[in-house]
Amino acid sequence: MWAGPISQAIGRYVSPCRESAALGSLLATSRRLFWVCSAAHGGVLLVLIAGGALLAQLDRTLAWVYSAGVILSIIESGFAFTQTVRVQLRKRREVALNQALFALTRPLLAALLLSFLAPTALVALVGYLIATLLLTAVQARLVRRLEGSSDRYSAELKTKLLKFSAPYLSWGLLGWLTISGDRWILSHFTSAGVVGLYVAALQVGTVVPMIAGQVISTFVSPVLNDRVGFADDRERVKKTCLLLVRCLLSVFVLGMAGMVIVSIFREELLMLLTGAQYRAVAYAVPWLYLGNLFIQMAQFSFGIGPILFRPAAFVIPRNAAYIVTIMLMIWLSKTGGIRGLVAAYCIGGLLQFLVTAAVAVLIYRRHMSEMIKTPGTIDAGCAVQSRVSV
Repeated sequence: MWAGPISQAIGRYVSPCRESAALGSLLATSRRLFWVCSAAHGGVLLVLIAGGALLAQLDRTLAWVYSAGVILSIIESGFAFTQTVRVQLRKRREVALNQALFALTRPLLAALLLSFLAPTALVALVGYLIATLLLTAVQARLVRRLEGSSDRYSAELKTKLLKFSAPYLSWGLLGWLTISGDRWILSHFTSAGVVGLYVAALQVGTVVPMIAGQVISTFVSPVLNDRVGFADDRERVKKTCLLLVRCLLSVFVLGMAGMVIVSIFREELLMLLTGAQYRAVAYAVPWLYLGNLFIQMAQFSFGIGPILFRPAAFVIPRNAAYIVTIMLMIWLSKTGGIRGLVAAYCIGGLLQFLVTAAVAVLIYRRHMSEMIKTPGTIDAGCAVQSRVSV
């Protein structure tokens, strides 16, 4: 829950800190922040697990499985932190290699341990844990080399990272409900079989825009951050936002071209990737594709918030859009079943995009009107010195 938002903050500050020779300070501060958050998060969960085991409310073997899962999640957060830094430094080959190793070595090592030890969940988790630990250690070593001997922890930078990441925490739960809650809502009003039909159509319809959105975002994000820098130069901000708009339009054009293809071959795609028994919900595939395309476009529109150090401006609008989407899912699922939920998914995605795009335009105009013309500077704590609040 905390790792994603803080990773977003670290990723945004990499470029300006590197530009001002303060990257080492950012890394030192991020490392301490990671350990503090990990200790707090892991400590509380491990104490609860141990307490449950001691009070005989939790099976001892299950307690070990839960404990291994907690430790694994913390190590995975460390891997995500290091990957974020490498992505923003545009080390694309290294990032791709590490992602491939991350996906391959963990199940392979788990399978190896299961073969030689015992076929239990705990052994599988230990295999995942060891592989993740080794990959994270290598990544951390590479990132640590970027620090200088004089680089120190900065309390001011820590405050800025926490302030930047706080808005992401505010919409985390509602965002998760809009992504995962649709199946729970549908199961409440229908049956497990109906949910299975919906999930099949959802997976086929959304996998392409989701993967494409993540790939494009990973490629574009460091470029945008490099170009905008401190976000205190009018020309740099204008050119960067124009590039973001071009990316958004490209996503829309390519996405609509994909929509045409998916609409024509919806039955063939669904039966190829699932089975003939799911043919009845082929009509839903293009609409779910369109809804997820709108969600990806909303993500690109939201990008202007982090770029201009103003993600907090999206807290109320984004949460409001999520709440309306969830209410639509409940209402239309109750009245229309799968068809109603598909309509709610598509309308909700469009609503999120329109709200996010409107807020993005307002942020841009406000930022440009408030900006002073002399470039800002950034100190060792990476504090942007300008009239624009970050």
